[in-house]
Amino acid sequence: MRHLVLSLASFVLVALLSSTCFAASSAEIRNQISQKIDEVSLGGHEIDIEVRRGVVTLNGFVGSDAARRQVEEIATNTEGVESVESRLTVRPSGNAAQQQLAKSVWNNIQSHKDLGTYKIQILGKGDKVVLSGTAASERVKTALEEIARSTAGVTAVENTIVVGS
Repeated sequence: MRHLVLSLASFVLVALLSSTCFAASSAEIRNQISQKIDEVSLGGHEIDIEVRRGVVTLNGFVGSDAARRQVEEIATNTEGVESVESRLTVRPSGNAAQQQLAKSVWNNIQSHKDLGTYKIQILGKGDKVVLSGTAASERVKTALEEIARSTAGVTAVENTIVVGS
């Protein structure tokens, strides 16, 4: 009977110690992932990291698909991680969204081969774009503005293009 009590006490002690070590292990994993994320340049992000028995759950948002993949890769490659459940969403930062809008306008302009001569810059400001630079004629200036206005996501166009060569 005495051996049974000692064995049972030893079992309880081992169980308590292993659960304490496991909790520390989860905290260490979380800290390692968090530090690695801080070391890379992700842009705007808000990430909550939960670790339970080697399973990492990522909640929050990042600025791009590339950033989401990078965070998932960091978590997956961290020692002690058994699996990763990513609930990250992509929410482009204002800057990234503005750059994407300007790029969309540029791509639309490039698809019109018959415009004539122009040298412009396109700047996204929220859902507005600003066109600046030069165009060979008033017709080209107006066409560039119309193309910009027809681009999905553009609600306003400020056209400061100067006519001349």
